[in-house]
Amino acid sequence: MDDGNGTPARYIECMDFFLAPYPVGGDPSQGDPTKAPDITTNSWGCPTSEGCGVTTLQSAVEGQRAAGIEMVVAAGNSGPSCSTVSDPPSFYDASYTVGALNTGTDTLASFSSRGPVTVDGSNRIKPDVAAPGTNTRSASNTSDNAYTIASGTSMATPHTAGTVALLWSARPEFKPDLDATEADINNSAVHINSTACSSTGIPNNLFGWGRIDALAAVQAGGTPTPTPTPTPAAIKVNLSVSPTQINEGQTATYTFTASSTVSQSITVGYAMSGNASNGTDYKLNGTVNQVTIPAGQSSATVMLKSKADHVTEGTETATMTVQPGSGYKVGRNNQATVSILDSP
Repeated sequence: MDDGNGTPARYIECMDFFLAPYPVGGDPSQGDPTKAPDITTNSWGCPTSEGCGVTTLQSAVEGQRAAGIEMVVAAGNSGPSCSTVSDPPSFYDASYTVGALNTGTDTLASFSSRGPVTVDGSNRIKPDVAAPGTNTRSASNTSDNAYTIASGTSMATPHTAGTVALLWSARPEFKPDLDATEADINNSAVHINSTACSSTGIPNNLFGWGRIDALAAVQAGGTPTPTPTPTPAAIKVNLSVSPTQINEGQTATYTFTASSTVSQSITVGYAMSGNASNGTDYKLNGTVNQVTIPAGQSSATVMLKSKADHVTEGTETATMTVQPGSGYKVGRNNQATVSILDSP
């Protein structure tokens, strides 16, 4: 690979190597999957000038995820325009994509690429999270002991890879469940709201879920344990809501979706948060704090009915979060927010 220039073949070769590393001077037939990395930090992109199309690297990236390798990827430095997360592998759903903050603040660096992802027609929210990315001390290739000060999403990405490593070290029960790992980091992040670039709250197309917080991620869900206690379940439950913004007096529907049709009913727990109050500003149908996905089905819904009190209160939010429970695992998309606007 030339300095600063790559090719799709080289990138794919690297990702294949990660799946089953082999000795220096060896070949893939000597690959050993037990030596695969847990996490990779990827401060690079493959633009069209290097030969990459929308799907060129997709299978390779999805292969990393299937193998349990957390692939943390820089969003890119093409901001401040919207829909600039546009070079593979930054915009893939299987990548954990990182935007750059002005270090020491919760403001986005002007160069940090923004979503939504339009290059593949998905309109996917990216980045996933944000981390410090300006004026960062970094190793330099000018000599074996040189350092430099650099800025870019390339600086934010290793902060996030390090957070994953710290979480797995302190909470080994998360490893290698990438969905649960990302959900924990996302939910414990310092949420930074934005309505720019077609965003509607959290997550959004500037900051994703917000600024990563390693300590909060480790402390979320109780005291760390040194003993792995994974209890794998075949079913993962994700959460969505539609619409994400309503006026007082209108309704929204939260949908709990299982990863496959359930053979027997499962009861999924949830919790509500936000500055809107259940019972005062809105009502939810069904049983309090739980919903049942019936046997033979793959989803269930909870309807929110907002109250029209005709009082100017400003925008209120009702955030639902899936809680751990028996017979299922919490999916990657485990939180959804409805914004309730004052009656017109």
